[in-house]
Amino acid sequence: MKTVKVKANGKLNLGLNITGREGEYHSLDTVMCAISIFDSVIVSTVKKPSPVTLKSSGYDLSDVSLSDNVVYKAARAFCDEFNLPGGSVSLRKIIPAGGGLGGSSSDIVATVKAFQKAYEIEEDVLPLIKKLCSDGEFLYENGIASVSGRGTVGKRFLLKEPLFFVVAVPEEKCVTAEIFKEFDRGDYPRKGCDEKNVISSLINGDKPTERELFNALYLPAKTLYGSVEEAYEHMRELSPDFFGMTGSGSCVYGCFSSPELCRWAEDKLRRNVKEVFVCESI
Repeated sequence: MKTVKVKANGKLNLGLNITGREGEYHSLDTVMCAISIFDSVIVSTVKKPSPVTLKSSGYDLSDVSLSDNVVYKAARAFCDEFNLPGGSVSLRKIIPAGGGLGGSSSDIVATVKAFQKAYEIEEDVLPLIKKLCSDGEFLYENGIASVSGRGTVGKRFLLKEPLFFVVAVPEEKCVTAEIFKEFDRGDYPRKGCDEKNVISSLINGDKPTERELFNALYLPAKTLYGSVEEAYEHMRELSPDFFGMTGSGSCVYGCFSSPELCRWAEDKLRRNVKEVFVCESI
């Protein structure tokens, strides 16, 4: 039996435009940044055919059935794809769910990577990952990159220095499907993020403006979830270098010039927001 452990890092969206539809899904333009908070996926091989098993710890996932758990589904899909006997999977869940931090997609990617390493599969697994989740192509390599459509990576780029973030996690979890329904039925602006300027600013060590970091899903998110707007305004009051909402919410991030300032902001935010954590770009 062989056991492999893989990190599943979260991500932030530094701005987000809605550009249209691709079938039943919305297409978008965004800048994604992988961050240091991570879940852990551990896979152990089996010699004889057996059902895939899954144990979870960390965040309570008791309200998610086994058949609906994305890690379980990814494990089953990988075993079916490569005719494997099964496996034992353990998930340590640290990334808050329903926050726009990419935890579910990252868990899928990490599960596929862990099975690939455990069973020494040499075939390219990225096509399977892209079938299983929208942001898989980015999360497969992490870093920071422009992303469009349903997760197609455009250009990856390097930063001169890491970015330091404090992330506020409101009490309410945003349901992505409900956010997009609200976006479709409301008269919300679709575009405003200037990805080129965001990328240029980040590369040069400058500060993107709040307007450049426009997120088309923020207004629908705050319409449905009041705690998102509250977290957003509490973050604004701390005067970060730049800030915004990630993904479809609910999490709000602020970038500060040092880990010390992030910890200062973390202490201030804890007075008003249910959960806060500090991380950096990777």
